[in-house]
Amino acid sequence: MFGPTLVEQVVGPDSQALVKSVERDYATVLQQSALPAGAAVQGGRLELLGYRIAGGSSGVRQVTLVERAPDANGVGQTYEVAVDVQWVDGDWRLVAPRDGRWENAFTWLDVAPQPYLVFGGA
Repeated sequence: MFGPTLVEQVVGPDSQALVKSVERDYATVLQQSALPAGAAVQGGRLELLGYRIAGGSSGVRQVTLVERAPDANGVGQTYEVAVDVQWVDGDWRLVAPRDGRWENAFTWLDVAPQPYLVFGGA
């Protein structure tokens, strides 16, 4: 379901590890929720607070999303997800996080950092 997107839009030395990690996580969710293979998985509640884009080396930028989501106990937690994107063949591609694990891109925060650009309502 998501395989072609990962293959086409994710680059870097850990891209295959990310594909395997996402497939493993998806299989776990399907098993826990008794959904059939290929079924869409419902996402959790997430509030995007803002973002930052920082320059890097030629053709690479770091994008940091500041988010708030409830933990397993329903208590809101603030964290940031920092990933690199790379300009490849006329498009920005995600550089897979270290070891292909999303956990390596997350940092939990006591408060939202400044400065960041705020996501606004429509």
